[in-house]
Amino acid sequence: MATALSAQKINVYYGASHALQDVSLDFEAGGVTALIGPSGCGKSTFLRCLNRMNDLIPGCRVEGRIMLDGEDVNQPRTNVVRLRQKVGMVFQKPNPFPKSIFENVAYGLRVNGVKDENLITEKVELALRRAALWNEVEDRLSSSALGLSGGQQQRLCIARALAVKPEVLLMDEPTGSTMKVEELMSELKKNYTVVIVTHNMQQAARISDRTAFFLLGELVEAGPTAQIFSTPQDKRTEDYISGRFG
Repeated sequence: MATALSAQKINVYYGASHALQDVSLDFEAGGVTALIGPSGCGKSTFLRCLNRMNDLIPGCRVEGRIMLDGEDVNQPRTNVVRLRQKVGMVFQKPNPFPKSIFENVAYGLRVNGVKDENLITEKVELALRRAALWNEVEDRLSSSALGLSGGQQQRLCIARALAVKPEVLLMDEPTGSTMKVEELMSELKKNYTVVIVTHNMQQAARISDRTAFFLLGELVEAGPTAQIFSTPQDKRTEDYISGRFG
């Protein structure tokens, strides 16, 4: 499989605290990679490195290389807005804008300077279809997005990220209806590379192609999901997966 994104020797510091230590991990194009591990082990910190969301955290310093399309995105000259279009992110708590359902999805297109309303309409519908939400909202696109249920808001945020045609989609603990999100994953990986942080190991086992296990700021082990869950190479992975700690 081709590599869509490659993290090389990533170290993250919050002030004096060394939160992530020498993490290197490749993400295969068109697959789902699950990042698992107990709370506070560095999964979300690592996820945020992939589209430089850690830039927004005061006192956070990131070292190492993140390679996307042959470029190291950690270079000072990187256009971070453009990077976050290519590497979209959906947060644990849905964060729809206080606008209509339609305008939530159209937002990124308008910011990117798309003026053709027909094209915007087309792309909004496609994004909503890809996020498995179109059938539920097609007759109320002008209603406020804040009136949607939590699970629908989550899928709306996925549609918003998809509208600008990302290459990679990052998902931090997607909540909402587990089954809906899982069905969506198997659809999304046909067109995107998906990286998901999850506490739910059964979910990771069901939906991901590859799994990476983090512990205390280290990447302990990564590999095909079936192998990580059935024959982990490291005793700590085995102990976590079998529920001896967590």
